[in-house]
Amino acid sequence: MGFPTNILSGIRSFSISGRPSALDTPPDSHPPTPKFTKTYDFEDAALPPSGTVATAPAQTNSSKRWTRNFTSFKPIPRANKLPISMPTISILRHIPNAPPVSEDLVKVFQFIEERFSEHFKNVNFEPAVKKLKEKRDIKTLRETYQWQQPGSTNPPYPPCLKSIPDDEQTGLLEIFDLQRLIDTSIALLPFEPPLIGYRAFGAWRAGTMAGLEARMAKLRKQHKNIGTEPSIANRPDWYSDAVFGQQSFTGPNPTSISNASATWIEEFAGAAKKQGNENMFALISTSDPESFFIQDYSYFRDAAGAFPGATLKSDDGKRFGTAAVTLLQLSRTGNLHPLAICIDYTVSLEQSVVIFNSRLRPTDPTKGEKDDWSWRYAKMCHMVSDYYRHELESHLNNCHFVEEATIVAAQRSFTSQHIVYKLLEPHWLKTLSLNASARSILVPKVIVPIVGMSSSVTYAFILDSYKRFNWTQSYIPNDLSSRGFAPSSLNDPKFHNYAWARNMVPMWLVLQKFVSSVLTCYYASDAEVAEDKAIKSWCNEMHSPTGAQMASFPDIKTIEELTSAIVMCIHIASPQHNSINYLQCYYMSFVAAKPPCLMAPLPSSLPELMAYKEKDIMKALPIHDEHVWLLAEQLPYLLSYGVSEDQTLAAYAQGLEDEARDVGDKGLEKAAAGLYDDLMKLGEVFDKNSLGMDDRVVAYNVMDPTELAVSILI
Repeated sequence: MGFPTNILSGIRSFSISGRPSALDTPPDSHPPTPKFTKTYDFEDAALPPSGTVATAPAQTNSSKRWTRNFTSFKPIPRANKLPISMPTISILRHIPNAPPVSEDLVKVFQFIEERFSEHFKNVNFEPAVKKLKEKRDIKTLRETYQWQQPGSTNPPYPPCLKSIPDDEQTGLLEIFDLQRLIDTSIALLPFEPPLIGYRAFGAWRAGTMAGLEARMAKLRKQHKNIGTEPSIANRPDWYSDAVFGQQSFTGPNPTSISNASATWIEEFAGAAKKQGNENMFALISTSDPESFFIQDYSYFRDAAGAFPGATLKSDDGKRFGTAAVTLLQLSRTGNLHPLAICIDYTVSLEQSVVIFNSRLRPTDPTKGEKDDWSWRYAKMCHMVSDYYRHELESHLNNCHFVEEATIVAAQRSFTSQHIVYKLLEPHWLKTLSLNASARSILVPKVIVPIVGMSSSVTYAFILDSYKRFNWTQSYIPNDLSSRGFAPSSLNDPKFHNYAWARNMVPMWLVLQKFVSSVLTCYYASDAEVAEDKAIKSWCNEMHSPTGAQMASFPDIKTIEELTSAIVMCIHIASPQHNSINYLQCYYMSFVAAKPPCLMAPLPSSLPELMAYKEKDIMKALPIHDEHVWLLAEQLPYLLSYGVSEDQTLAAYAQGLEDEARDVGDKGLEKAAAGLYDDLMKLGEVFDKNSLGMDDRVVAYNVMDPTELAVSILI
């Protein structure tokens, strides 16, 4: 199937039509993955009575639909069975009351577009006129999709496509929203005209936290720039321990928290004892070890090839980074509470600055949290570290670059008639062009200039992330189990706030059932899979030292192994990337909540840290560097723009069913129909998981199947 990639700025027109329910097939009628009998007890929410029709609501194409306020939360209408025909409705899509694109901003954008156009032409990324894909044999495919040779890029990147074929190139305006691209482009200018900058971003400088909060409130009231979206700054407790802890479960990086090892528990207990903090020592020493969790960024220096005690700082020495380690405790009632933070792990915990929370339990009084500046600074150090792990590892590498490797390997192995190609091709929409723009512009011109690491350390960190990525270990059941969240235990009340995990397990199983249903129609036995030359080629391309260089990719011999590999490709492109990308604007556009760097050296001792006041935090924030500050808030704003309904996972299922029906492929048609029905049921489960969380300020609906991007398309 093909998805329209023609995105217009500001206003879009498209049609919504119902999916004919020609097949009345129960979702559990598809055969399970061979040898896969594990099930997890996730309660299905009640569905509307049979025959009930729910009309799909028109929605604005912005990320605010993933950050709906609980006070106005209404369940999304979900059709159990759509009518055989539904009137086609033309809908204008736009952000309500969005500020018009001024003539001045258009001129600035035209200047920037011209500035970069030569570069795009030189590296074959300039969008060309789309043409219909011709049938290509394997020889042609391998000539068309060539690997960039390792070590031949400058700066260095993981394995990627050498050049994008003309018929797959996608322009920046077909990827990003025009207004947001203009705003980010203005921030890219080393000296943007003051008047244009003020009109685009408003007054940005402030001397206090209250001033920064007031600026965000003003932008929100004016509906200007990042103020067009909800923000964590809108809640008065954004700095609190409760909000801090919950972000490890439902923030933009919910994938790195893991159970604390006995070594970490012992070392933090030892640090508490050394500081004479008897209450904290007793708490850590006597509590159930399984209640402790860790956010461990101590590996940063090793990953980047830096000395254990080296200072993480930018090339100009003005920006500083951190490699924090945070110990948290999960209560029986599900509250994830931070107990201790090593603000920057250098050599060992004993030789690093470690601070303990004065609030031992989440139920302790919160009155002093706002003015506990030393603890707030430590949490800010954690957020700087998490910024790197999220932006460079979880997001850029584990989603964008890993998915690109699978795309190139698949393009060099499967013709368009192969079932693996048919299953995966829709999940490649825009990804290659988007990644090319990331390598040429976003990383070197946006990310490197704002992080607290040198350019060489940043690129070394990205390369190390790719080398450390383990394909099979990243399968959702394996990943969660290895981090202390066994899928079978997620219905335990203490995990009720980990909505990301509680959503991902049933999503994985639904995708697994769908892919297995398709493959069992094409392969009668494991032997047929093992003998498939195209599958052998795919594995070889993924393993090859001149290809993807990913030894952890399976040597596929069975239907079950092929099923899991395909599910993983879809998982990365759709639910995984969606959950990591589309909450960035809410949590990261307010730079004080998650800064990309510190603008002052870190305190070298605990007494120095304990003396910190508000002025020290303001000095450490990049508020005094307009270029860094504006880029830091514009990047998540640019990347969080919503997806059109015709490019969602639900639309993929509908389109696949229609295409299969047209060519008479009954097996694929039946599986696609089952996928659509299962996705609608999952939406109900996800709503229930969101409503079951303790934090009732913002609904967790970033994985809603009706709004889930089919691919990494932004």
